Amino acid sequence: MAQQLPTGPIFGVEAVIIAILFVAILMLIGYYAYKKRIGVSVYDFFLASRTLGYIVLALSLFAAQYSGNSFIGYAAKAYRSGFVYLVYPTFMLAILPILLIVAARLIPIATRRKLISPLDFIRERYYYGNNRGIANAIAVLSLIFLVWGTFVQFFEQAIAMGYLGEVFSGGLLPYTYMLVIFILGVIVFTVLGGFRGAALANALMGAIMLFGLISALWLVNVHYGGIGAAVEKLSKISPKLIMTPTSTETYAWWFSTIFLVGIGAALYIHILMHVMASRDPHTFKRTFLFTPYFYIFTATTLLIVGICGAAAFPGLGKFESERIVPIMVVNAAAKDPMAKVIGIIWLVAVLSATLSTAGTTITAISMTIVKDIYRTYINPNATERQAVLVGRIALILLALLAIPIVWNPRLTIWRWTELKFEGLIQVAPAILLGLYVPWINDKGVLAGMIIGALTAMSLTLSGHRYVYGIHAGMIGLIINLIVCL
Repeated sequence: MAQQLPTGPIFGVEAVIIAILFVAILMLIGYYAYKKRIGVSVYDFFLASRTLGYIVLALSLFAAQYSGNSFIGYAAKAYRSGFVYLVYPTFMLAILPILLIVAARLIPIATRRKLISPLDFIRERYYYGNNRGIANAIAVLSLIFLVWGTFVQFFEQAIAMGYLGEVFSGGLLPYTYMLVIFILGVIVFTVLGGFRGAALANALMGAIMLFGLISALWLVNVHYGGIGAAVEKLSKISPKLIMTPTSTETYAWWFSTIFLVGIGAALYIHILMHVMASRDPHTFKRTFLFTPYFYIFTATTLLIVGICGAAAFPGLGKFESERIVPIMVVNAAAKDPMAKVIGIIWLVAVLSATLSTAGTTITAISMTIVKDIYRTYINPNATERQAVLVGRIALILLALLAIPIVWNPRLTIWRWTELKFEGLIQVAPAILLGLYVPWINDKGVLAGMIIGALTAMSLTLSGHRYVYGIHAGMIGLIINLIVCL
């Protein structure tokens, strides 16, 4: 028998108080990072002067990758897709080898040449002779793809936070109210702390997220019978959700998703900032003492939560299912005081996931605007103080821009995820081949980016999201690579 959807404010005022207190703590972290800064400089504001240790980097990277769109949107995708979404843990693990490949070459280059942004590398790599126009064109296109992917990642967090606050507060905090509170909190702690503030906040929130995930496993096992009971129930009410995929298109979709997310998530601006903020390659490699275990545990837990949700609350529509995680937590909390405590821990964990990613993404985009637009094309002679001020203004404006975009969501979080990566991966040849293939030339890279992006856009806009299971963006990337080579 299906569980009843929760009605009324189970958490209510507690959820409101927790949300406000959590945002206040982040503001204090931002102020602490502001006091710990090493002068007023772009280098310190955006890379924390490369003073972050491997433990902070490991937790910060984990929190930046596993965000509100994972906790809310990816679990919802598992609810709708069932075992087809077993690819989830795999594509999250696929991010790590790509990160190591990038870091092995990019960190020494960035440290030696004092590069601050990924666009610094792209300009240096493809500028030679009298080709300034082509190098600038590559940099501008790369900027568009990088900002697109990272900005979508930012407003996905706003969507997730709106859903979370609405369900947990029992309607006391409507979706739009929670959206505004979230945006304002992100603005304060990132404007004050810059990348150091975002990274320190991420490290704290990464630890909280892990504790919240352990609590989630307890909740789905005690209140929803665990994965075994869910599979047994789904075999009767919705057997297609637990069927082993047999079509070649599904397998093609799996492999396409692994490459799409594995490459794309390693090339977010904020993830590349973590790479470039490392003291040296050895420091970055030490983060992998923890991250593989974090990634596989988190993805598997959220997959289990989504499948258990499909068994407990069958029949939810596409957008109703986006709220499945808070629905499950609130439903259990209504029946069990211990589950209410777990629910509060889960609320803080998802708040952590959402705010951590939002902080680093918006900081990364503001860095890009300062370094790669303002200081490159508008005011090359800007002082450090002027540049940091412009970065803070850009950060505020970008955060506010997200509000009208997500005020009334028309796509699921997972669909936004696909779209952002399909654009973002078009910059992969410029970075990955640029790091490892010395004979790659500027004209090939530029032509590949243009043709690949146009291919992906044409397929998507004409209604061909997948071609025999392969994402439109992946087809664009394949053509992009062929042209480059």
